[in-house]
Amino acid sequence: MKWSAWLLIVLISVGLGLRLWQFESRLSFDFDNEYFAWEAKKILVDHKLTLVGQEASTQGVFIAPGYTYLTAGIYALYKGNPIAGGVTAVLFGVATTVMLYLVGKNIKDEVAGLIAAGFYQLSLFGMDWDWGGSALNGMLFIPLLWLYGWLTRKWWLNFLAVGLAFHFHPTAIILAICSLVLALKHRQEIARKELFAGLVLVLICLSPLALFDLRHGFSITKHILAVSAPDNIKDQSVVALLRVLLNSVVGWVDASQYATSYKVVMPVLVLMAISGWRKRATQGRFWLAFWLLLTTTGAALLAYPRHVTDYYSMVVYGPSLVAVAVVIAGLKKTVLKIGAAVFLIWFGLTNFHLWQNFSKSHNLQAKKKVVAWIIDHAQGRRFDISDSFITLGYNTGYNYLFHWQGASLDKLDPQVIYSLVIPPGYKDITPKYEAAGIGVIWDEIP
Repeated sequence: MKWSAWLLIVLISVGLGLRLWQFESRLSFDFDNEYFAWEAKKILVDHKLTLVGQEASTQGVFIAPGYTYLTAGIYALYKGNPIAGGVTAVLFGVATTVMLYLVGKNIKDEVAGLIAAGFYQLSLFGMDWDWGGSALNGMLFIPLLWLYGWLTRKWWLNFLAVGLAFHFHPTAIILAICSLVLALKHRQEIARKELFAGLVLVLICLSPLALFDLRHGFSITKHILAVSAPDNIKDQSVVALLRVLLNSVVGWVDASQYATSYKVVMPVLVLMAISGWRKRATQGRFWLAFWLLLTTTGAALLAYPRHVTDYYSMVVYGPSLVAVAVVIAGLKKTVLKIGAAVFLIWFGLTNFHLWQNFSKSHNLQAKKKVVAWIIDHAQGRRFDISDSFITLGYNTGYNYLFHWQGASLDKLDPQVIYSLVIPPGYKDITPKYEAAGIGVIWDEIP
């Protein structure tokens, strides 16, 4: 094995150590996590298969079910333990890191690949994504697979990435548009057999959604067309949209300053643009795809008629990591190399400090403790759970955890009603029991 392969293994090992340390206390188990947990239960226990995955933020529009089945497989290994969602995310993180290395190496050399891999494995940005656990984790990996297919002229792989992207998020359409543009521009290098194979792979990936649409009166198609209705027009400024796009380029640099990272974006973009132009003979293939992806994403954000959030530009995250790594690895002047070394040291130390001080309230471990405590406190009595004293958006995960612990909620005739208080002190309520930002009070029913 080459020295670079060993260093990649070391990077991944260190990254896994940082991620798995006090794993459950850093994991989320919120809306997306609970959704896939229930879907795994339906598949594994109820034996109910599905043609669609999670519903997108646009009502009636679904992603394909690939991530759902993958998660169900991990849940099977962990016998329903909700930690399976975090394990799935971490595995995607490893795959993303390997792809970052391969893409960086293909563009420039092993150094560029290792820098890109290190950016993800050692940044709190990458770690926090791997402590999440949703279909969005795939949208860090898939664009890199798409890019690798383009760089290596393996068009079937590029097309496959487009098809797979629809199993993770509807912004896969951005990759589809970019692939179409690149294929038209370089059609002379695509063999007919490879084009046919690529299109077949895309159709196979999209077939569950197509079958669902046929069986349900083209409901997905109708909801997609309804997105542009006059009452769905967003109220979001161009500046706000530009900020979303720019954060997707360098928001990973300093997780603690994610909202203000755009302040350093323009110098980075200029540096990348200059590098892309100067290296057009040797790296032009990458920079063409990168800038096409960036501009297409920007145009899509402007054209989309509803409110745009940060993850709508996720197709840019992975390629941007590579772009910055390639620029750093390609620096020639000594003073620039020293500056790059200082930046990398600052990056590592800053993110290690962020990791040391990182805490996640109402995490998976805390929710497990609260659920176990309630079951124990009830002492066999019939009980129900109320979320009347929870800040909006923080009432997810508990139903599945009670199910996993074998407890049944009695909503018709409970003897005790437990109320969750998040955060503790919400509405001036003092909890009688508390665990990591989750409070509990209860009322006995005569």
